[in-house]
Amino acid sequence: MVAQLPVAGADESVWRTKLPGRVEFSQPVLWDGDLFVCTCDYGYSTQAGIYRLCGETGAIKWFFNTKNSVKGGIDIQDGKVYLQDCGGYLYCLNVDDGSLLWQQELPLNNNCYTRMNVLTRNGVVVAGRPRQVFGCDVETGEVLWSYSHRKGGDTPAQLIWDESRQRVILCGLWYMTAALDIQTGEFAWQETEHPANLRNNTPCISGNILYGSGQNWVYCHELATGKLIRKEQKDFFMDSHGKAVVEGDVIYCSTGDKGVVAMDKDTFDVLRFYPAGPAAISTAPYLYGGVQTVEGSPVIDGDRLIFAASDGMLRIYNKDTAELQKAVSIGAPCITTPIVAGDAVYTADFYGHVTKFRL
Repeated sequence: MVAQLPVAGADESVWRTKLPGRVEFSQPVLWDGDLFVCTCDYGYSTQAGIYRLCGETGAIKWFFNTKNSVKGGIDIQDGKVYLQDCGGYLYCLNVDDGSLLWQQELPLNNNCYTRMNVLTRNGVVVAGRPRQVFGCDVETGEVLWSYSHRKGGDTPAQLIWDESRQRVILCGLWYMTAALDIQTGEFAWQETEHPANLRNNTPCISGNILYGSGQNWVYCHELATGKLIRKEQKDFFMDSHGKAVVEGDVIYCSTGDKGVVAMDKDTFDVLRFYPAGPAAISTAPYLYGGVQTVEGSPVIDGDRLIFAASDGMLRIYNKDTAELQKAVSIGAPCITTPIVAGDAVYTADFYGHVTKFRL
């Protein structure tokens, strides 16, 4: 059972809304001042779906009940919300009232499992799972292309967008990182030989370099070709789905067992750690017992580094010195990235609490 923790005091918590179900790897989105949050329970769900919450009060503006749990991220484009549930149903909703515009059942061969997000660009919404990716028409949901790959095992790693080349980047368990042309679904490149087997980490683009990690490896590729530039084995584990953040010459990465780490982005030398407490829930593969798991991404806000951890705490560190400035109890493990907006931080925890904190 997951331990429930004390919640922050009234001076720090502006509002707190309890949603039915849990929030797992589906990253909440702040859009037009409101929060969009997806929930899940035990796969085939009767109460899971997507909520729009007022950013000022936490009141529920609308709710759409999906057929199954939602475990991957959403996309909002041109007044429409795109999401998929873990059983492979792809939805397009009106952003204003949550009404259904269309839905498409994707023929996944492993139902009730996918945690992949959706990504919408150039008239195509990309969805599915790492082994089976589909490109669908944004207006109708019609499947335009599909591909499958035997090494693309399911993972919470999320799709990202290579704007310069109009490509989708994806990761899958069992050694695969790949770039797909969004119009055709064809591989621009794929890399399947790197020793990092478990690729749960969402890759990160900086300039013409793609950074990624898995198990106790960190590595980078040429973004254009996928050619491996550098790989380095560490004595800590990178089995976390959070996307790294690059600022200047430093790359900040969530880890499965050591909180957040800052490394030189060119040499991968460790510069400093930002510790968390022992995880109250086991999510990082094959890591148990006192590990400092951070599943979401770190957020850089000026000279502050902010993250939520699986120990149920929100932490604010000095980015350059790793001095802890503030720690606030969320009340439950958090495996998503906090949203920082001005002097406010929004979190969505494993128990389905959505909270707005004042910093």
